[in-house]
Amino acid sequence: MGHFFKTVEQAHNAFLEMGSVDDDSITKFFKLFADYLSDDERFSAIKDSNDEDVRIARSKGRSTTRLILSEKMRTDMVAGLRLWENTPSQRGSAIEEINHDGWNVKLITAGLGAVGFIFEGDLTSLRTLLEFFDQVIQLSSE
Repeated sequence: MGHFFKTVEQAHNAFLEMGSVDDDSITKFFKLFADYLSDDERFSAIKDSNDEDVRIARSKGRSTTRLILSEKMRTDMVAGLRLWENTPSQRGSAIEEINHDGWNVKLITAGLGAVGFIFEGDLTSLRTLLEFFDQVIQLSSE
């Protein structure tokens, strides 16, 4: 259980550090992530892992309805990433202001959130995706 809490703490700390990442790097991340998912050669490792997870699930008599990584799902993931790539940052923008005599309050946007695709089944696909994701993050920081 200690490993679980350490992992959550590391993820939390990494997310806090993301606040110092500039908008261009965030945009580059979404672009590279979409480019990688669009690249058949790079995507093949994820697809192969998913196919193995599907094979294992079927051999155990489990449902694979939501497990199968279809071409439509891949296309939709890429489209979602492209949407974020092309959405102008509003980080730090005041979206609402309430003024009173001698003081005011502003609602300021925060530009970061979590990106995730849920893979059900065995951990093979998840491990492959995390390795892939790590490559994208390394490239976007260069």
